[in-house]
Parts: sequence; C-alpha cells; structure tokens
Amino acid sequence: MNRACAHRMRPAGFSVGSSPDFSFPIKFLIIANGMKIQLKTVAAAFASVGFGALAMHGLQGGQTKAPPAFVISNIEVTDPAGYQKYGEAAAAVVTTYHGKILARGGKAVVFDGRAPQRVVVIEFPTLADAERWRSSPEFQKLKPLQQQSSKYIESFAIEGEPRMDTN
Repeated sequence: MNRACAHRMRPAGFSVGSSPDFSFPIKFLIIANGMKIQLKTVAAAFASVGFGALAMHGLQGGQTKAPPAFVISNIEVTDPAGYQKYGEAAAAVVTTYHGKILARGGKAVVFDGRAPQRVVVIEFPTLADAERWRSSPEFQKLKPLQQQSSKYIESFAIEGEPRMDTN
C-alpha cells in the first residue's frame, strides 16, 4: 500500500508518526450541539405543522352552521275541534320540511305587552327551510282548514344565533 492511500485506512484522528488526535470527541460534541439546535428547529417546525393541522381540523369540525330559524305564531283558535285536525296534519308537514315543534299552546307568562292567544314555535335548520315549508304545496293545501278553525294574529320567522357544527 502506498503512503498516499495509507491515511484512508487509519482511524479518524490518527496520522503517521503522531499521537492520536483527541479533538474528535470535541468536534463531535460541537457538531452534535449544532445538530441539537437543528433538531430543535425541525421538531418545532413539525410541532407547528401538527398544531396547525389540529387547529384546521378543529375549525373545520367546529365551523358554524347556518343559523337556525324559528317560526313564531300567535293564533286565535275559533273552532277547537277543527284546529285539532289542522294541528295534527300541519305537524306532519313541519316534519317533512325538517322542522321541529318546540312549543304549541303551552302556558305563557307575559313580561310586557298583551297576552298571546295560542303560541306555536317551530324550529327549522335554516330560514330558507322555514320559507320552503310555509310556501310548500302541502302547507298550502291545509290553509282552508286552518282558516276555518283559527286566525293568525301574527306569524313570522326569525333567524337564531349561529351554532357550532359538532360533527
């Protein structure tokens, strides 16, 4: 083996005719410390990406849905038996249009103004759903029965507060 290639065969830190070079551990520590800093930076970057992904998932999972709508009607019942039939038929139509009857004819406490006659509160997923229900052919078909048995004092839909999607 010639002298030019001999240095490739020796362990690091040794040269021909000299004592071992113990600077290797020191150099390694300096490199390792540099790597530590780089590893910390890389770890911080990965953690940031992970937290960002979790935050986006949280935002997507907790996005606000369209606000619900509430139909509130104050009704004067003129024919209780006829209104009973109308109420049963109307409840089925409400369900068809994704509505949920929250209150109908329950006890009311007046804080200001006049006492209502008979209050009905219906919740729909959106204001558009409430409008579709009210203008639906099924609801329109029930109008004559409703008009024979009751009179709307007022009836309106109002948008509620937006809700967080929990899915």
